[in-house]
Amino acid sequence: MKEDRNLGPLLIILTVLLVAVLGNWLKDHSWTKEPWNIGFTLELTAPVGSVVEGFPIDFVTQATDSEIVASAKYQLKDEKGEAEVLSATYTTKAKIADLFGAYVNYLSEHGYTITKTEARGVTSNITASLGQSTVSISIYALTAKLNEVRVDMRQPVIQ
Repeated sequence: MKEDRNLGPLLIILTVLLVAVLGNWLKDHSWTKEPWNIGFTLELTAPVGSVVEGFPIDFVTQATDSEIVASAKYQLKDEKGEAEVLSATYTTKAKIADLFGAYVNYLSEHGYTITKTEARGVTSNITASLGQSTVSISIYALTAKLNEVRVDMRQPVIQ
């Protein structure tokens, strides 16, 4: 257990790097013929073990042993427009398949429309929408006994 706790700072760094790499990849792989700009402004982070204000805690309690390692609120500008994103990442020893099923059930029971699912062994992804909000859930193996779950909730900024 002590070995798992030392992964916290590493997970935060990996999450930030993942966002940066994904943003760079999206910038280079536009699906339109017209270029678009990506903007990213970090507004708020929460201490390890808690989520930023406004993030629904239900999304990180699908596993009873969840340990929150990172949570942030940021503004994002991309081809879909401007949005506020609330994000949380946690680790758990729960099985990927069990987490995937729990999230699919939770989203369905709470009125979300599941728009995409992908389950491939050590990684699973779910995308769902409710009104104009979108939630993306990524579940992946960190080690043989520890998995990480990242939940991003995107809400358009109304201008």
